[in-house]
Amino acid sequence: MEEIEKAKKLIQEKENILIVPSYPLKGDSVGSSFALFFTLKKLKKNVNIVFPSKLPEECRFFKDYLDEFSKELIISITDSENVIEEIKYEKDSHEVKIIIPLEGEKIKKQDVSFSFQEVRYFEDIDQFKKFSFPFDLLIVLGFKEKKEIERVLKKEISEISLINIDNRSDNENFGTVNLISFNSSLGEIVLNLLHFFEKELIDSSIATSLLFSFFSFSRNFTNKNITPHFFEGVAFLLEKGADHQKIIDNLFKPKSLSQIKIFGRVLENLQYHKQLNLWISSLQEKDFKECKATSKDLKFALEQIKLNPWDFSNFLLLWESHSSPLKIKGVGFISKKELLEKILNCFGGERRFNNIMFETKERSLTKVQEEILKTLTH
Repeated sequence: MEEIEKAKKLIQEKENILIVPSYPLKGDSVGSSFALFFTLKKLKKNVNIVFPSKLPEECRFFKDYLDEFSKELIISITDSENVIEEIKYEKDSHEVKIIIPLEGEKIKKQDVSFSFQEVRYFEDIDQFKKFSFPFDLLIVLGFKEKKEIERVLKKEISEISLINIDNRSDNENFGTVNLISFNSSLGEIVLNLLHFFEKELIDSSIATSLLFSFFSFSRNFTNKNITPHFFEGVAFLLEKGADHQKIIDNLFKPKSLSQIKIFGRVLENLQYHKQLNLWISSLQEKDFKECKATSKDLKFALEQIKLNPWDFSNFLLLWESHSSPLKIKGVGFISKKELLEKILNCFGGERRFNNIMFETKERSLTKVQEEILKTLTH
C-alpha cells in the first residue's frame, strides 16, 4: 500500500512521463502500458510510450483509441535574448488572444512558428531518440533489472525517477518505487494503482486495455495461477465498459490453416534433450510445401510454444529455408545464458535478450542439430 502511495505521488509531481514495456512484447505488458498511457493523458500529463519492437497484429486495435485525444497546438518563439517573462490570454465567445508582453520589438514574425503535436507512441527506439522527448519519470513494465531497460532505450537512466512494475519473484527492485506482485498479471498491478486515483478516470478505453492484459496473462482463463481477486478485477472492468468482444476478435481471431498445420509439424517433430533441458524441432522444405506455409507462418508456432504451460524455456526451431542455395536457419529462446553464448559462438546470428536467430551455410538439418548438441555438451 505504501509503495502505491509513493507511485501516485511521483505521478502527480512529474509532468513528462515515458512508459516502456519489456522485450519481447507480451499482451499483458502491452495492454497495461496502454491503460497507463490513456490514464496519464486524462490526467493532463505529457506522456509518451515506446515499444522495443513493432506491436503484434492482435494489439494494433489500440490505435483506434488514440482519436479520443485531441492534438495540441504548439507555438514556438525564438527567444535568444530572454525577453519573454510572462504570457497572458484573453478569451471571448469568438476567439482566444495570446498576449506576450515584449520589451521593444526584439521578436520578429520569422521568430514565431506553429505546429501540431499528435498523441503518439513509438514502435522504433531510434525514431523515439530523434524525437528527443524530455522525460523526468520512467514507468517500466516486466523488466527484471535496470540494465535491460538501458539496453532497450540505449540510454543510462540512473538519474531518472523510475516506477518498476513486475510480477516475478526474481525482480531486482531497482526502481525509485517498486510495484511487484508475484504471479499477478501486470494488469492487476496497474488496476490497483489506478484505484488510488479518481475512479471516474477508468473509462471504456482504459478498461478494455486492462482487460486485454487480463486475458493475455490468463491465456483465456486457463492459467493455473489466477485467483478470485483476478476475477473480481475482470468483473470491475466489464462494469466500466471494457469491450470484451473487441478483445476476443483480436486476441483470439482464427488463424490461417497453413499456420495451424505448420504448428502441428513443429509439435510432431519435437525432441527433448534432458541433459540440457532443451527442446529442438526441425522442419524440412517438404513440410512447408505440404502445409502450404512459408517461414512467416512460424511466428504463430513460436507464439504458441511460449504460451504453452509446459517448460519450453529452452527451445530451438531449425528449418530448411526456401532460399537458393538451400541453407539451414534457426530461431528460438534460451533462458540458460551459457547455452545461448555457446550457440552464438558457434553460429553467430542475432540476439535480443533470451531470443536468438541465426543461419548456417550447412544444407543438412541433421548435421546442424548434431553440431548444436555437440557444442552445448562440451
